[in-house]
Amino acid sequence: MSSRNAVSNNNINSFIGDFLSGLDARQKEVISRRYGLDGEKPSTLQAVGKRYNITRERVRQIEAVALAFLKKKAEASPYFKSFTQLAVSRLKGLGGLEAEANFLEHLKKNLNHRGPKDDFENPARFLLELSGKLMSHRDKYSVDWHHFWYLGEGDKKQAHTFVDKLELTLNQKKQEVIDENNFGEVLSVVAKTSKLSELVAKNYLAISKKIGSGPFGAVGLLDWPEVNPKTARDWAYLILKKEQQPLHFSKISETISHYRKNKRTNLQTVHNELIKDDRFVLVGRGLYGLKEAGLVPGTAREIIAYVLKNNGPLPSREVVRRVKEQRFFKEGTIMINLQNRKHFECLSDGRYFLREA
Repeated sequence: MSSRNAVSNNNINSFIGDFLSGLDARQKEVISRRYGLDGEKPSTLQAVGKRYNITRERVRQIEAVALAFLKKKAEASPYFKSFTQLAVSRLKGLGGLEAEANFLEHLKKNLNHRGPKDDFENPARFLLELSGKLMSHRDKYSVDWHHFWYLGEGDKKQAHTFVDKLELTLNQKKQEVIDENNFGEVLSVVAKTSKLSELVAKNYLAISKKIGSGPFGAVGLLDWPEVNPKTARDWAYLILKKEQQPLHFSKISETISHYRKNKRTNLQTVHNELIKDDRFVLVGRGLYGLKEAGLVPGTAREIIAYVLKNNGPLPSREVVRRVKEQRFFKEGTIMINLQNRKHFECLSDGRYFLREA
């Protein structure tokens, strides 16, 4: 009988019930509460001790005796052996490691467990830990790594080294536009230099908390505002860059609210951020664009001066056209400013030029 068939015909919770049957009542209760086998969250030594009015050390002793008994019992259990073999085989095929969410979901599917996820995960973790053949990284305070299971320290080191190398590569390419379409090329190159298959590389990537994709497809480190915008100005910048045209600040605020559903967006806050940040250029009444798109801040006269300084003498119609590319001024406003002889002068051929200051 295959390892999969040996376990797929048995519900994991039914097995756990039979598996714990050799323990006395106190041992069974301690193990159930410590590992969350009672349908609740796993309890600390202190919490279990408080419930039974015994010390943490006494709880530890009861747990140790119970686990020693269960490990010996597991040696003769076909279900336990098959479950462990299934788990080990899965990790071996993925470079010795997998993010816990994906790993447990795979086991749940292959065991044909039809109950809720929470009903499966704690018993599965308990059996995996009891086997001694797999180890888990479950630091809830880690800012770098999601929870994962691995076969050995060498596998963990290899995964961490790959992710570090990928992070370094992304930092080197920060000025480039890396999106979900060309990120695969970057991943493939780093995988090749690390002598890993792309399957293993993608698997290692899944344990990282530092690399991800942004709301508009940019891929990179999650501490980049382009990938993980946090402030109103970060969002405004990404929205204007995506739209590639000026927008009214109310439209920018509305779009931020659409994407950032978990936080209230204040219209006036967005407007204030646009005013304060010199990346944004006011191009009309409440309309803002990006300075990096070639938009020049200033009054109508200042924009005319900028156009003439950079292009030399121009006919009035060309001045109007080029100024309108920059700002939403009325043609009359541009022409009135162009007639200011203190700053501009008209040549005999009708072209205007900028007077030297």
